[in-house]
This record gives sequence, structure tokens and C-alpha cells, in this order.
Amino acid sequence: MREQIQQINEIMKEVLAITNKKEGVCLYMGALLFAQIHDHFDLKPRFVTGSLTLYDKLVFAHKPIKPVFSGGSDFSGLWDGHAWVEVDNYIFDASIFWTIYSSKIPLELQSLFNYAFDGKHDYLIGSRTFLEKSGVVYKVFEELSDSDANILINSGFNAGIFDRII
Repeated sequence: MREQIQQINEIMKEVLAITNKKEGVCLYMGALLFAQIHDHFDLKPRFVTGSLTLYDKLVFAHKPIKPVFSGGSDFSGLWDGHAWVEVDNYIFDASIFWTIYSSKIPLELQSLFNYAFDGKHDYLIGSRTFLEKSGVVYKVFEELSDSDANILINSGFNAGIFDRII
């Protein structure tokens, strides 16, 4: 799995490189990362939404998104939740630090992240077990499908979130 993590790390860098707006776009970045992992590896990635807590402090609550995709149309609305990709008990979160260190997040929460992760980073890759032992708890509420991811990727291009194809 170590080699695949390194390769996914490179894909995350590519996703970030083509993303124009990096904060608050976890659904779009997660969808693109999920699709890239699904297409390039013999792995079973999960594109999920849920809540995130850090040291028992709620960072992101869960708000259901799955019903939005039932119509199969474009999604470019606001959503108050969090999304990430999981593969074999590893969490891949391309947008977390961009969102946390944006001007919309209280400095207290930014300081907490700075302490927990020893500074600012571009993205998060970590084993669920290690993260939970460290006080970082990702709780899954929904698993999104390939078609949900496709809607989000297309919506991301239509909204100008992505500037080119990987």
C-alpha cells in the first residue's frame, strides 16, 4: 500500500494544481481524486461525506448531500458539510487545510489545526487509526457513487473550479 499512497500523493498534487478555488470545495476535489484513484489503480476508493472533529471539537457537521444528486443534474450550490476519499483505512483529504486556513474560519480553530498538524500543509493523507489516536476523527455518514462523482466533476468544470483535465 505504501507505493500506492505515494502515487495517490502525486495525484493529489495534480488535483490541487488544476483547482482554482481550493477552500470550501471538498466535494469537487474529492470527486476528482476519487475518479483518478478509481481509474488508475486496482483499489476500491470510497468517496464519502461526514463530520470531522479535532480534539472533541466539531470542525464540520454532516449535512446530507446524497438527495441532491437524485435528479442527476448539475450541482453548484452551497453545502455545509465535508467530503473526502478513503482507501484501505487511509484518509485522503485534498481540501481540509485550504478551508481551515481561509478567512471564513475562526483563528481559534486555525490555531488548533496548526497545533495538531505542526503547521500548515497542502493536504492530508493519514491512516484512520493514527488520526483517531491523535484526536482527529472523520465520521462517515454517506458514501457517494461514481455517478455522484461524475456530476460533481462536471459541475466543477462548469463552475470554473477546475481549469483543465488531469
